[in-house]
Amino acid sequence: MVREEQRQPDVVTRRGLVVGNYCHDILIRDGLVVGESLGGAASFISNVLDGLLIPCDYVCKVGSDFAYSVTHPPMTSPSSMTTLFHAHFFSNRDESRHQDRVLRRIHACGPISPSDLPESQFDFGLAVGVAGEILPETLERMLDICRTVFVDIQALIRVFDPADGTVKLVGLKESGFFHLLPRIGFLKASAEEAPYVDIEEARKWCSVVVTEGKDGCRIYSKDEKMQILPFPAVQIDPTGAGDSFLGGLVVGLVRGLSVPDAALLGNFFGSLTVGQIGLPKFDSRLLQVCYISLYSCPFIYGFFFILLVSFTSSLIRYSTIRVYIVPLIQLTPFVVLTDLAIHLPIHRIITMLNIESNYGIINEDIEVAPQPLKSHIQINSPTSSILQDLTRSCKDNIFLMCLLNYQSEK
Repeated sequence: MVREEQRQPDVVTRRGLVVGNYCHDILIRDGLVVGESLGGAASFISNVLDGLLIPCDYVCKVGSDFAYSVTHPPMTSPSSMTTLFHAHFFSNRDESRHQDRVLRRIHACGPISPSDLPESQFDFGLAVGVAGEILPETLERMLDICRTVFVDIQALIRVFDPADGTVKLVGLKESGFFHLLPRIGFLKASAEEAPYVDIEEARKWCSVVVTEGKDGCRIYSKDEKMQILPFPAVQIDPTGAGDSFLGGLVVGLVRGLSVPDAALLGNFFGSLTVGQIGLPKFDSRLLQVCYISLYSCPFIYGFFFILLVSFTSSLIRYSTIRVYIVPLIQLTPFVVLTDLAIHLPIHRIITMLNIESNYGIINEDIEVAPQPLKSHIQINSPTSSILQDLTRSCKDNIFLMCLLNYQSEK
């Protein structure tokens, strides 16, 4: 095994540990049940990690009433029922006090204790409880056995109304977990949860990622902060979007992407999740392309990009393909194709797909100059007006090559 890893250092297996209970989710709109689904952050995260072949151990608890078949079997607590949430949505947002939803915990399975965790060592861990099942001593044990730990803040600061189970939040400093902050690698919070985290204090100790729904996400580190802009999406059900985001972020980091690029991958999976009710089903072709993009060597990138352009040329109008063809006929094909595959600018993808949005990565601490327009783009081309709307430069990103295939087939 060691010799094999030395021969192929780029595909070394990095094993993770995911800790958090599965749930039953019932979605209710204006008092009417509109859906029932497998829930729990672990289920949404495994959906992404399994799809991109990231091996993990899962520590999840359910009751004997657990109603779903899952790839990673949970532990059964015979004395408890499976955690059940009712998510209430309202057509009139005033009824929900301007929140996307009102979440109520109807009943909860037992907590996950340190003794429930494996004795093994792991490259990374995810603490993703949703109903108070992760105890401070459990998280401390995870920090002992995992090289890097990603923590969803909802696992730490949620409390539940004793009368009706409505989810409420407490400050991180009052949660009993604050003393562990210096040992955490990444802390993920939603925009609603962020006020309960002293971000300026937390960023001194770990990276903080705040998801902002339709506005993408922000990354806070000790020295800088960045905004990662979103993918266009039509929201049907926001449940699990942050979990899918975290799964994408982890996949990107495990496969060697920079933090901004990994967060962009997280935004992508989050945008796919909000467009479906409950646990999303990802297009198998999308996952295959993501896998190839993340795992292949530069030569394969170049070869794959040739196939990609050939396949999509029949699906995308010539006027947009021309953005690539003109430079290609002027330079050595293999060198250019390989370079494009490894350093594919997001603004080029936007141009080819006619995505009308200000889309990219903004470093809020450093002013970035706009990308100049290329002279070979015709003024009457439908892509030229889109380029003129891009007021900030976009970071090169290996993974986003897959969007060319996925979005063009939609």
